[in-house]
Amino acid sequence: IYRAFTEMMLQTTDLVKQDPTYSEDAVMTTAAQKKIDDPESVTALVFFKRDKVIFDPLWGMLGVSTYIGPAIDRVVTQGADYNEVLDAQTTTYQARLLELYS
Repeated sequence: IYRAFTEMMLQTTDLVKQDPTYSEDAVMTTAAQKKIDDPESVTALVFFKRDKVIFDPLWGMLGVSTYIGPAIDRVVTQGADYNEVLDAQTTTYQARLLELYS
C-alpha cells in the first residue's frame, strides 16, 4: 500500500509541476502560513527545499555523499531491498569513520 501511495504521489507531483501556473514557493508559502505566524519563519521554511542542506561538520569530514534520498527512492519506487540498500550506505559511513578515528 505504501509503495502504491508513493507512486501515486510521485506521478501527481510530476503532473502538477507540468502546470505552467504552478509555483512551488507559492504552495509552500501558503502551507507554512497556515501553521506559522512569523513571516521570517515562513521565508526560512520555504527556503529549505530538497536541494538545500544544513551543514553538519561530522558528515562534512566524512567526505562521502550523505544525502540518503536517492537510496530511499530506490527502495520505495524501484522495489530495491531495504536492507541491501541501507547496508551499503552504512558500510560506506563506517569505513570512512574508521579511517578518520582509528
